[in-house]
Amino acid sequence: MRAILKAKHWQLFLIIMFLSFTGSISIDDSSTLEAVLDTLFLIAIVSFPLILGNELYEYVPDNVKLNYVLFLVTGVLVLLIVGVALVFGDGKHYEFSGLEALPIHFIILAYLYVAAFPVKELKSIELGREAKFGEYSKELVLMLVWWPIGIWFIQPRVNKAIREVDSRLKK
Repeated sequence: MRAILKAKHWQLFLIIMFLSFTGSISIDDSSTLEAVLDTLFLIAIVSFPLILGNELYEYVPDNVKLNYVLFLVTGVLVLLIVGVALVFGDGKHYEFSGLEALPIHFIILAYLYVAAFPVKELKSIELGREAKFGEYSKELVLMLVWWPIGIWFIQPRVNKAIREVDSRLKK
């Protein structure tokens, strides 16, 4: 998955847009194929910050202590619960109330953590120390609200940070 770190922003954007397009295709006789395409798109959206955070972790400075295990466990739980919702849901409508709504609140908070982890890593790599929330909040907004437009701003910085760290290690 190292290709994610070295990929250009436009390449990632095209892949995400392609998956988005295929996820919105409606086929009259094949609801199974529609579900598979929807699932591919959602898994790509959910797994992108997970993959990015996993790959960036080895570039984080030694003086920065991040809870990598919590990130991985949370990310896997998010993927599992989204997968279960896709398998057992109708793909179009979800309604939760009462105790059923508790896992949904967890998923929202967990996905926020999964999305924040790679941007905190990126900012920590750039600063050479652990970044504070205010220092990476703009990137978090790009990752959450302006998705997939945020790729155009975040990915070039990922490429640059990785090149700089690699060049320092080669010296």
